[in-house]
Amino acid sequence: MNKTLSFTKDEKYFLLRRLHSLAGLVPIGAFFLEHIYSNAISLQGPKAYNELVEGLMKIPYLPWIEILVIGVPLLFHIVLGIGIYLTSKSNALHYRYFNNWRYYLQRLTGLIGVVYIGYHVWETRIHSALAGHHVSYERMQQILSTPWVFWFYVVGVISLTYHFANGIWTFLITWGVTVNPRSQKISSFACMGMFLVLSVIWMQILFHFVGWL
Repeated sequence: MNKTLSFTKDEKYFLLRRLHSLAGLVPIGAFFLEHIYSNAISLQGPKAYNELVEGLMKIPYLPWIEILVIGVPLLFHIVLGIGIYLTSKSNALHYRYFNNWRYYLQRLTGLIGVVYIGYHVWETRIHSALAGHHVSYERMQQILSTPWVFWFYVVGVISLTYHFANGIWTFLITWGVTVNPRSQKISSFACMGMFLVLSVIWMQILFHFVGWL
C-alpha cells in the first residue's frame, strides 16, 4: 500500500523553524559578513573601495547570483519570519524574562531591517541601474550626506547586526547545538560580543563616508 508523506502541524512548524534559521545563516548571514568586509575597504580610501566595487561588478552572471543566491533566500527568510512571528508567542522557547526581551528585539530589528534593506537596495542597485551607473565611494557619500538618511543607515545596520548576532544564538538553540543553560549562556556572551564588534566596524564605515573619521 502506498503511503503519502504527511506532517503534523507541529512537525511542519519544526521544519519551518529550521529552514528559517538555516537561511538566515547561509547564505544571508554569509553575505552580510561579506558586505561588512567590502564596505570596510572604504576605510582605505575612495580608490580602494571603487576598485573593489568594479571587481565585484565584473563577476559573471552577477544579477542572477544576486537574485537566486541572495534575493530568493532573503525573501524566503523575510516572509517565513513574519509568519513565524505572527503565529508564535514571545516565550515560545520558554525564555526567561531577559531572553523574552531578546526575542522581542529580534522581531523588531527584523522589521526595521526589512525597511532598511528595501531602501538600501533601491538606492544602491535599482536607482543606480536606472541612472546608468553603479554604486561608488562618491555615490555613498552623496547618499549619506542627507542627515536623516545617515541616521536611518545607523539604525538600519545596527538592527541588522543585532538580528544577525542574536539569530546565531537562536540558531544554536534551534539546531540543538546549545542544549543546556550553561552552553546557551556562553553562546549568548559570544554572540553579543560579535554584535558589539561588528557594530563598531559599521560605525567606523559610516562615519568615514561622511568625513567624521
